[in-house]
Amino acid sequence: MNYDPKGVEAKRLKQEREVAALVSGLEEALGRFRACLNQRRSLRGALSDRLEKVALRRKETVVALKEMVKRNDRIKSRLEADREELTRLKRDEATLTGRYQELLAGRLPTDPSDITLERLAGEGVPPADLSAEREKFLGKVRQAFDELDGQLAETGGRREKLERRVGEAERELAGADKRRELLFKKLDIYKQETTTAERRLQETVVEEEAALQEYADFIRRIKRVLALPATVQAMLGGCDRPGDGVGGE
Repeated sequence: MNYDPKGVEAKRLKQEREVAALVSGLEEALGRFRACLNQRRSLRGALSDRLEKVALRRKETVVALKEMVKRNDRIKSRLEADREELTRLKRDEATLTGRYQELLAGRLPTDPSDITLERLAGEGVPPADLSAEREKFLGKVRQAFDELDGQLAETGGRREKLERRVGEAERELAGADKRRELLFKKLDIYKQETTTAERRLQETVVEEEAALQEYADFIRRIKRVLALPATVQAMLGGCDRPGDGVGGE
């Protein structure tokens, strides 16, 4: 019977090389599947974290907006009352200024209980009493000016204080309007970021599911190839027996 040990060995070596290449290719394919799935999992996790952070920031911004609205309402309510009080003070101040100007023009206020002016304007005032009556008259005038000075100072001080408070409130509201506009812009940005991240997350999940399906199909094909027929298993089982006709003296 003709046999060729060298030819068999060459075939064996060739098949070993093919098997090595096959194993290397299989490992490479499995590695690429795993790398793809790991990349999709990492991206899915990063997108989920991003959505959570954006949702938290959006919630914080909404809370800040609500607090700002409440604060602005309080400022506006106080500002309205201050403006009404300021209008009243300006009206009172104008009245006092008018009375002051009348005194300066010589139009003296009449007081039914004050007979000094009547006595000075009437007849029969003894000359000896004129000096005393003049002092009384001038004293009344000074008293009137002093009272008006005090009232004007008090009213003007209250007006100036209110004007400062009104100005501060108006500036605060103007600044609040700018901050509110900025917060609304942030909400728009968060909304856009959420929409983009959700869309990309959905795409990533679809891609990941597709990769998992291909991975599962690939593994099933490998399993089918590895399922040896009974005849082949019997042949390999015979190779498992030691010795197999080889003996020695």
